[in-house]
Amino acid sequence: VQDAVDQYKEYFWNSGEMDRVRVIKADTETNQYFDDGKKFLVSYLQRIFPGDRSTTLYLEKRFELELRPGIKYKGIIDRVSRGDDGVLQVTDFKTGRTVAPLDNLQLPSYSLFVFSHNIDAEIKLCIEDLREERTMVEPFRREAIREVRAELLNRIDTILASETFDAKPGVLCHWCGFNHVCD
Repeated sequence: VQDAVDQYKEYFWNSGEMDRVRVIKADTETNQYFDDGKKFLVSYLQRIFPGDRSTTLYLEKRFELELRPGIKYKGIIDRVSRGDDGVLQVTDFKTGRTVAPLDNLQLPSYSLFVFSHNIDAEIKLCIEDLREERTMVEPFRREAIREVRAELLNRIDTILASETFDAKPGVLCHWCGFNHVCD
């Protein structure tokens, strides 16, 4: 565990990586983000890592899929692993608010990529909630990818058909790429 903490400290703190962090939460200092990350790392290494016998296939895997001509879907999958039983697990690590793996399109949409490269695979979707120290795993059926693709395309078509996008002011406005044209 200490080696991992030392590497984390060296990579994020001593490398100057933390200098790029912008704190937007009131009453929070930059070092709080570092301390939270360290706590999450130690907890994961003690709680999950010792019993995880799966083989990691991908970490931070960037992917791109063409949903239909001219429409590409891109994402980054935190981890894909294969268990001893051959089942693939698609894991997303969360530090904020979480929902069950099937309660939004994020993990099911990642399965489009995984199934496209592992045609006969069985898949489990996993949310690793680091803040609450809980793991949520649900099986995902290959037949459901048609519905996922259709829902993604439906949402894309809705966005493409929209003529106005109402602003939702918040703490991130200062860093928004459209703040120069927004009231």
